[in-house]
Amino acid sequence: MSRYVYVNGKYQIYKDSTTHVEDRGLQFSDGVYEVIGVWKNRLIDFSLHLDRLYRSMNELCFSSVPSSKFLSIVTREIIRLNKINYGTIYIQVNRGKSKRNHTFPDNTKYTISVIGRNGLSFREPSNNKGISAITLRDQRWDRRDIKSVSLLANVLAKQKALSNNSFESILFDHNNFVTEASTANVWIVNQNNELLTHPANNKILGGVTRKRIMKIAENLKINIYEKSFTVDEMYKASEVFLTGTTIGVKPVIKIDNYNISKSEIGFWTTKFKYEYMRFLDTIN
Repeated sequence: MSRYVYVNGKYQIYKDSTTHVEDRGLQFSDGVYEVIGVWKNRLIDFSLHLDRLYRSMNELCFSSVPSSKFLSIVTREIIRLNKINYGTIYIQVNRGKSKRNHTFPDNTKYTISVIGRNGLSFREPSNNKGISAITLRDQRWDRRDIKSVSLLANVLAKQKALSNNSFESILFDHNNFVTEASTANVWIVNQNNELLTHPANNKILGGVTRKRIMKIAENLKINIYEKSFTVDEMYKASEVFLTGTTIGVKPVIKIDNYNISKSEIGFWTTKFKYEYMRFLDTIN
């Protein structure tokens, strides 16, 4: 079956899709994006993803943006055309195309691409296994709350993990505080049985799955603290897990040379994995 994508007004076959050579997303990384999960043909937390997408465009002062109704229509059509039951949707919106210049162009219309992909990794049996991670100094820019397509530092961190036979790189700042991972938010259960995750500020991208887990915790009357923690505190944690659109809730059982929770998946990680899967089955 051919894959279909949407690019600047047209539904196209994936292999035939192109972008303009002077698109600002290509030349300056002057664009934003969202990755949205699809569960039983339904978009996971679509409104939260759209809220974040519009926030990112607003923070970058886009003068032209697609409407939410338009994004909803195109996204659902990509799901239909690609017959996605479980998978992901990728939306990228760039400032537009114009003669190469660092300053913003006047009255330039946005450019957009929407890509659908079948397959969602956290449905696989292997997702029930714990993963290993390494730690790296966070080299990203200081506005990580904007979901920018400028991801080179993230790419290098993810590749470094792979080169060290690990699933992920967990990043830390100049004060040795954990920020997030290259593609996910980080959580720990500390020695006082408190659940901690970094505050949602400019130091991290506030994940939609992160927000959903916090809502689940609220419904369960479980206390979660948005509080910074150090790499050393993470090494000593009772549990460590990651959250993200493509991974759901992912247990971490080894970081660098430290075994977490005796290399076993902990109670809270298991609880949140279960409750998140229950939530997915309620999506209309």
